[in-house]
Amino acid sequence: MRDEELAEIISDVKAFIKKLEFWEQNLIDGDTVHFPDLSQKISQSPLESYDSKYHVEIVSNMKDNFKNRFKDFNEIAIVVQFVVSPFMEIDIQQFATSVTQNLSEDIAATEMEVIAFQNEFKIISLKYKMYLVFSK
Repeated sequence: MRDEELAEIISDVKAFIKKLEFWEQNLIDGDTVHFPDLSQKISQSPLESYDSKYHVEIVSNMKDNFKNRFKDFNEIAIVVQFVVSPFMEIDIQQFATSVTQNLSEDIAATEMEVIAFQNEFKIISLKYKMYLVFSK
């Protein structure tokens, strides 16, 4: 699997978790705009009051299960982000901790390598050349 594909999968998973969190809050607030069938059913029974607890629980459980299933993605997200876009500003300590935990590398050496890499003149000039090419 290419690094870009892994980064895209991680982004998709994180986006879906955010959507589940958003939908959960919508249901808690009684907002069913993102659930047209539910909204229609509620509008067909205006005399019955809608209790969102059942649907909130379903979405909440789905969110929790999804977070649990893909928890490893959170742990490696910063490493994948760095591999895909090495000049993006990152928290070097967080990155080094992730590398140490997931790849069994030395934390101090990793921190120094990232700093040296991001400040290498040849690489910085390549970044600038790429910027000029893609900014046209």
